[in-house]
Amino acid sequence: MVTGSFKFANLVMIFYLFITLIYLSSHFIGHLRQNFSTVSLHPRLDQISPETEALLSAQHVLWSSLGSNRLYPFYFKARAVSSNSPHDVTITTLVTPHRLDALERLAHHYQGPISAVLHIYDDDSDPTIQAKVLDRVKKLYARQPNMQHFVDLHVVIDKYERQFNMWRNLAKLYARTEYILMLDVDFLVSPSVRSVLTTLPPKTMDAVRQGAAALVLPAFEELLDSSNSSNSSSNNTRRTALDNNKSNILGMLNDTGFFPSTKEELITEVNNGRVAMFHKFWLKGHGSTNYTKWYTSSSVYKVTDYNFAYEPYVIVKKEGTAWCDERFIGYGANKAACHFELYVSGMEYFVLPDDYLLHQYHPYPEQTRSYERHLNKKLYEHFREEICFRYARSMMARGVWNTKKSTNIKKECHKIRHWNSLIRGAH
Repeated sequence: MVTGSFKFANLVMIFYLFITLIYLSSHFIGHLRQNFSTVSLHPRLDQISPETEALLSAQHVLWSSLGSNRLYPFYFKARAVSSNSPHDVTITTLVTPHRLDALERLAHHYQGPISAVLHIYDDDSDPTIQAKVLDRVKKLYARQPNMQHFVDLHVVIDKYERQFNMWRNLAKLYARTEYILMLDVDFLVSPSVRSVLTTLPPKTMDAVRQGAAALVLPAFEELLDSSNSSNSSSNNTRRTALDNNKSNILGMLNDTGFFPSTKEELITEVNNGRVAMFHKFWLKGHGSTNYTKWYTSSSVYKVTDYNFAYEPYVIVKKEGTAWCDERFIGYGANKAACHFELYVSGMEYFVLPDDYLLHQYHPYPEQTRSYERHLNKKLYEHFREEICFRYARSMMARGVWNTKKSTNIKKECHKIRHWNSLIRGAH
C-alpha cells in the first residue's frame, strides 16, 4: 500500500513538472512574439524554427534571474552561411551600437560566417533609442553586401550592460557551423582561418572533432608609437594619452586598414616595433601561447604552461564544449573564466603556426574597468574552487578520474587549499 502511494506521488510530481514546463514554454514564446510586434522595425519571426523556439524557452528558465530582457535571434540572417560546410568556422562575437563599425570591418575582412550579438541598452530616459539603433542596423545591412552575406545578427535589449559571457553564449548557440572562433569584435583575423581545419595533422583534428582540443590564434596589436615596453605603468600612461586623442586615433585606424598578409610580414612589423604581442603589459593573459616559439614554428604545438589568467582566442567545436559562466558581468576575468572551465574539463590547447589576429585600437572606459575588475577578481577566486570540485566529482562519477581526461584538473586544482585531503576523502 505504501509502495503504491509512493508510485502515485511520483506520477503526480512528474505530471506537475510536465505541465509546468509546457506553461513556461507557451508563456515565454507568447511573450517573445509580443515583443517582436512592439519593436515593429522589420521583425524576423519568420526565421525562427520550432527548434529555436524550444531553445528560447529553456533559456528563459535559465536566465530568469537576470530580470527582464528581450531576445531577437536572427534579427538579420546571413544569406551565404550554410550549416552544411563541415570545416567552416563561424566567428562568434558581441557588439554594442558604438562598435558597429568594427563589426562591419570584420565582415569585410573575414568574408566568412559571423554570429554576432548586438546589445541595446533599454534607456528609460530615451525611449526612442531602440528604434534609432535598429534603424542604423537596417541601413548598415542595406548598404553593405558583406553584412548581408555573412553576418547573423541577434539582438538583446535590456537594462544590463556588459553581460559579456551571456552574449558570448548566445552567439555560440546560434552559430550555424560545427566549429566556432570565439573572438572580440575589434580584431581582424587571417582569412585562411576558414580552411585551417583541413590542414591540421590528423591526430590534432581528431581531438578538435571530439571537442577535446582548442586551437589558439596568437593575438597582436598595432602600436601607434615606437615604445614597445612591457612596463604596466608606461602602457597605461600611453593608453590614457591615446584615449584623450581618440577621434584622431580611430580615424587613423579606420583609414589604414592595416593587416599583415603573411606571417613573415607580421614578424617584420614586430621587429620594426609597429606590432607587438596583444596586451604585453599583462603577460599572464596571452603569455602561455609562447610567442617566441611561434615566431619560428612551422607546425602546431601544444600549450604546456597554462595559467588561470590565460584568455586566448580559440577555435573549438560548438557542441559538447563548456559554456561561459554568466555570473561574470562587466570587465575582468570573464573570458579567463570561460577558458578555465574549458581547461579543467580536459581541453588541450594547440597553437596554430601560421594564423594570427590583429587588434584594432579603441578607447577603454578605464575607471569602469578598474572597479569591475576588482569585483570579478573576488568572484573568480571562488569560481575556480567551485569548478575544480564540480569537475572532480563529475569525473569520479563517470569513472574517468584516473584517465588522461583528468590531467589538467589535477595539474591546476592542486593549488586550492585543502584540495588533496578533500580529494582523498572523496575516493
